[in-house]
Amino acid sequence: MAFKALLRVCSMTAFLTLVLWDPSISEAVVLNQPGYTATLFRSLAHVDYTDIELDQAGNLYVAGNGSIQKIVSGQPSLWSSALTPDITLTEAGAGYGAGGNICHCILDIQANGSYSTLHEDALNWMNVALTDGDTLYASNSDSLYRVDRSTGAVSIMVAGGPGPSGGGFYGGMAGGPDGKLFVLGTTDGALSHWNLFRLDGTDLTPVASLPHGGIQLARGSLGTFYVTAGLTNPAGYPKGELWIVDTALGTSSLLASSEDSPVMSHPTFGGVGFDPNTSTIYVAEGWQIWAIKKDSTPAAPTSWGSVKATYRK
Repeated sequence: MAFKALLRVCSMTAFLTLVLWDPSISEAVVLNQPGYTATLFRSLAHVDYTDIELDQAGNLYVAGNGSIQKIVSGQPSLWSSALTPDITLTEAGAGYGAGGNICHCILDIQANGSYSTLHEDALNWMNVALTDGDTLYASNSDSLYRVDRSTGAVSIMVAGGPGPSGGGFYGGMAGGPDGKLFVLGTTDGALSHWNLFRLDGTDLTPVASLPHGGIQLARGSLGTFYVTAGLTNPAGYPKGELWIVDTALGTSSLLASSEDSPVMSHPTFGGVGFDPNTSTIYVAEGWQIWAIKKDSTPAAPTSWGSVKATYRK
């Protein structure tokens, strides 16, 4: 299990080094489905932003290397100096953070950005999530836990990873529309063996397969989730992807990917968040935050007569 944790840390370190060393970055997002538009929402300080969360007002909280930026009306400001790559927010605007290998802890973050240690041990806590029932969950490289928000005590929900005999490890987590926890995970470490799972009691139920793995997870609307992924393309550099997962159908479809260009540094996608008020998906590509929206303009009604007249021309 320790080897898997080390592998994930080394992979993230190598990726972060790539982003920091090369000042160039993708200037476009390739949309793989019709009816969507992508615009550069904000370019931030040049660090890797690994998680995006939104409050009820639609403000973005972007967790990066040593800080959490709050973006209000497109303008960023330092919200918290909590050292956490992954956060989850409460309805009151406070939150929790996973300390990873930085502090081996779970952080309690107040609405003003101040923070304290809720739980600390020798484990690398990688991801946290709140469900609609205000239950806090956390994962390390090897197991899944429920966390007492008052005492910080952790209770194991799934011993080991989501694979047979506890194999594999976990990625991002999010609460679902049914009040249950949804979590990304691989059953054995292989890129092609990632799934979106639903926690049913103490069992993980596969919901949909993820062909190219999973990094972060955001709840969308109508039973959908958005998943960021990364892979190495045939030219040998990393490529970011954004997938839509339909939990009712159990399907995954590619929505967007980073631009293929030999002159770009090609950071993969990291954090992802969804604003239900505007139906906007936000995805972090290195330090750039992209906004992706589906075109809501209804098609103009066309009569059969006008169609025939068009094709007679």
